[in-house]
Amino acid sequence: MNSIKDLEVDFQKGLESLSANNFELANHLFKNVLTHQASFNVLNAYSISCFKLQQFEEAFKAINLAISLEPENVHGYNNKIEYLKALSRHEEAISCANELALAHPDLKELHLLKGELYHSLGKVYPGDKELKKYLHLVYPGKKEIDQLDAKDTIYHIKHLQSKNSPYVEYPKHVAFETYTQCNAKCSFCVYPDMERIGTLMSMELVDKIIQDLQEIPGHIPFQLSPFGVNEPFLDTRIFTILQKITDKLPNASITLTSNATPINQINIDRLCEFTLEYLWLSVVDHRKDVYEEKMKLNYDLMLRNLELIHVAKASNKLKTRIVVSRLLDNTSYDQKFTNFIKERFPLFEVCLWPYSNWLQRTGNQVTEQVANIPCEHWFEFRISSTGEVQHCCMDGHVDYPWGNVHTHSVLEIYNQDKYKQLRTSTFSRKQVSPCNTCSLR
Repeated sequence: MNSIKDLEVDFQKGLESLSANNFELANHLFKNVLTHQASFNVLNAYSISCFKLQQFEEAFKAINLAISLEPENVHGYNNKIEYLKALSRHEEAISCANELALAHPDLKELHLLKGELYHSLGKVYPGDKELKKYLHLVYPGKKEIDQLDAKDTIYHIKHLQSKNSPYVEYPKHVAFETYTQCNAKCSFCVYPDMERIGTLMSMELVDKIIQDLQEIPGHIPFQLSPFGVNEPFLDTRIFTILQKITDKLPNASITLTSNATPINQINIDRLCEFTLEYLWLSVVDHRKDVYEEKMKLNYDLMLRNLELIHVAKASNKLKTRIVVSRLLDNTSYDQKFTNFIKERFPLFEVCLWPYSNWLQRTGNQVTEQVANIPCEHWFEFRISSTGEVQHCCMDGHVDYPWGNVHTHSVLEIYNQDKYKQLRTSTFSRKQVSPCNTCSLR
């Protein structure tokens, strides 16, 4: 006969096995305890092990019994909801959330949960309504919440998730411009007018930036882009820099953006040696005359290089995601571009990217208005080739610098009061300059 002490030991061993992903042993230990002691905690833990072992009927039987024993215990309902979500039984998950709301009417996260579940079902109106209830509880007295459309409401929700994450103190995305040089002279870009053209970031500063980024805890992933307002493949050191990042920053996901024209077979072969999150290719338009007028580049060279990249992708030598982008203008050519890329390069993804006026530094006709939303780019950190930290990706001329990495560390600058307050205490970009002139999402 098992003593109470023996049962407690088995239960603790079961929890340790569950944490170690040894679900069969955990399940066996919990089942043994249950034959003598059917408490909420044991039933709850047993249900988790059953679900992990895909014993779904038994998992729901156990969690329902646990909830019946302690109907006001949030953990039981939360686990049941997670099971239902994982099985795409969203209607049942909403019903379960409503049951939990009866026991805990002040649990504001329920509105967030129900909003996400409704949106998963394609029910935009009730989903938007629930998400706005959540926003009203987070931002009491903000009447402008009622005027948000569904897209902007979701954007606010995503921003709140960033505000409640480690990225408040550690940048979600870091970019540094190694060499301010580009072979394109795009009509829509600020590059042609920049004063720092031709500036090469010293390798000493590159090393310092990488060393600074090692202060980000290893369990916190972040995106790292060794480019800025430039063409990264014009820097002959780019693969050396990629190797340094790979060796010293295992929690960094490397991304690159290029206009594709400098990416020859040699560069493709070198890229195959690295693990990239994605390679973004700015193509802008599929029509030769429009492309060459906008980019001032050779269309045939670009297309030939896309073919080479696609061959490498098809052979599985190049394993990274390839994204080809066009500047969205809300005409029929948006879809024609998508069709052209998908038909000719089926292994590539397509992104339609809106025009921006680069904080009023260009005369671009923007395709979106400035919305009453915050900005996810506040969680980014961008360094120009001079070491100055740009306000954001749209501050190409560094008109609004946060500091300089020559004299301060990345995290010192990122966590200065004004920068941090922008991330944590600003409801909408319309409240602050220069963000109140920017429509980029």
